[in-house]
Amino acid sequence: MCVPKWRRKILNPGYDVKSESPITLFSFQDIITCLTGIMIVVILVIILQILQASAATMAEAVSEEHMATAKAEAAKLEADREKLQEELRVLNESAAVDPGKLEEAIGIESKYNRVLQARAAELERRIADLRSELDRQQKTRQIACEAASNAAEDEQRSIEATENNISGMKREASDIKTEISKKRRTVAFAFPGSIQKTPIIVECNERSFRVSVYKSGDIRAFGDDKTLIDQSTAQLLQWLDGYDFNKFFLVILIKEGAMSMINDLETKIRAAHPEAQMSRELILDDEECFE
Repeated sequence: MCVPKWRRKILNPGYDVKSESPITLFSFQDIITCLTGIMIVVILVIILQILQASAATMAEAVSEEHMATAKAEAAKLEADREKLQEELRVLNESAAVDPGKLEEAIGIESKYNRVLQARAAELERRIADLRSELDRQQKTRQIACEAASNAAEDEQRSIEATENNISGMKREASDIKTEISKKRRTVAFAFPGSIQKTPIIVECNERSFRVSVYKSGDIRAFGDDKTLIDQSTAQLLQWLDGYDFNKFFLVILIKEGAMSMINDLETKIRAAHPEAQMSRELILDDEECFE
């Protein structure tokens, strides 16, 4: 600790002022130099942190197509930072022996600070331009997507309407085909007027019969697919007992499944009604005798 000469004289009356060596400020200058260097380092670290944080925030909004440019700028800034740190290290090493270079170091720091700020501002302008371009492209794409979606919806509605028309036409064609097929499968009867007797039409299936007096509209069924043929035949013969075969005659229509029993049927009818006249016709299984 340095004590002023006048105070030393007061505190120690026998002290000789002339024997004291002159006071120097080198120690104070060293302290100021070190403090200045520390402040420079702290300022540089803060600036670098701010730049890194800004670059990280802005990089999230930059599209992938411009990311290479931002990385190149960041690499350049990193190189400048390393160069500045190297120069600062050299200046700190030389400041211990040559305090006169302190002003030069401060000037270099100010210069690089201005350079970094200018580049940071340029990066911000570029990022803003990129954001504007990205927003414009997104709006353009959104408009195009909406137009395409509307066109697709119109096309889908048109396709659905066409499909509905086709379905209706198919149903109509199917109904027409069904009606035509039904008419084709229906057996048409025509009897000459010279015949004085009324026909009784008998449709013979494998195990059942359907009968109707010509033009009466009344259709009777005897038996079904589960009934024994003998039972169906007995029911038919019992029904025929109610008709006078001097006024009626039988038209027997034989389907393919009934071929094996037709002779037995005719034998039983002639045994019950010897006067009965009969004629037979073969028809297909899918043909209808009665509408």
